[in-house]
Amino acid sequence: MVRFNYTYVLESVSKPDERYIGHSENLKQHLQEHNADWALRQFIGLRTSAVILR
Repeated sequence: MVRFNYTYVLESVSKPDERYIGHSENLKQHLQEHNADWALRQFIGLRTSAVILR
């Protein structure tokens, strides 16, 4: 099984100028944990965490 690390950008639904950048190994689960006020705008999945800045 190939594992990915995701970096993503969320945008506030109520305040469109407010954004959140995060990273996770389980994007679907992590998005479910965020407040419903946030919408996924962009994401990238990489096979290795070596190139993700933490």
